[in-house]
Amino acid sequence: MNSKHDSHAQRALDFELKSFVKACLVERKQHNTLGDLIHAVQNKNALYVAEPWVTKDERSIAHEVLFRFRHKSNKILRYSHVARDLNSSDLAKGFDLVNFFNILSWLPSDEKAPPCSINMTHDSLTTPEICEKIIAANAHRKGPQIIIEILEDERIFTGNELQMLQQMKQSGIIFALDDFRVSTDSDWQRLKGLESIVSYVKLDGKDSVRPFLDNDGAKISALFNHISNIQNLVGADKKIIAEWVETPQEAHKLFAGGVHAVQGHKLVF
Repeated sequence: MNSKHDSHAQRALDFELKSFVKACLVERKQHNTLGDLIHAVQNKNALYVAEPWVTKDERSIAHEVLFRFRHKSNKILRYSHVARDLNSSDLAKGFDLVNFFNILSWLPSDEKAPPCSINMTHDSLTTPEICEKIIAANAHRKGPQIIIEILEDERIFTGNELQMLQQMKQSGIIFALDDFRVSTDSDWQRLKGLESIVSYVKLDGKDSVRPFLDNDGAKISALFNHISNIQNLVGADKKIIAEWVETPQEAHKLFAGGVHAVQGHKLVF
């Protein structure tokens, strides 16, 4: 691992972690799950699952790094276990930075490795201080490219916020719009605003993949129409990633309809 990259990420992680834990301690009496999260982070029980994006030739073109943590009972918990309390305590942005720098601190220095995708909230990506820290961190590191997955949200990015995202993109950060729901009007509006920002659009598994693949795939042509509409809206160069894909047969149906890569924890080629 490159020492310059490693030391910079570790220093940033130490600083953000100290601030985050201090803020959590204030809130944890009202929000019990934050005590679980503090315990996991302080005792290095934070875990990550790397879930690949796989193309039709079975290449992994990126790995989404998903946060998990080990509870004191030794049970493995997901981010969703603490998400509500983090949001209601206004601590989600602090966690985003801890998570971001924790991932950077152990990524290999191999620049030829597939990109690593990291989830981030709308609030974090509209906070100038956070965006500046991400840009600075990316300038000090060597290793795989970073894809930031913009998490599902009803809000539309404003002009100034889009300028910040553009600056991050110019610094080398790649963006994906996560959990795109073809049945939700606000998601189409949000995507339109991000047409110059995102390189990938990830189809939400529950809304935009499984309903079209289940029932023997009878509705698959409707999904292909949605994919065509996405590319007409933001450009044919934008790549579509389908989540919650379970079998190679399903994957190849999607590839035939314009999906660039698939993702799913049950998927084995």
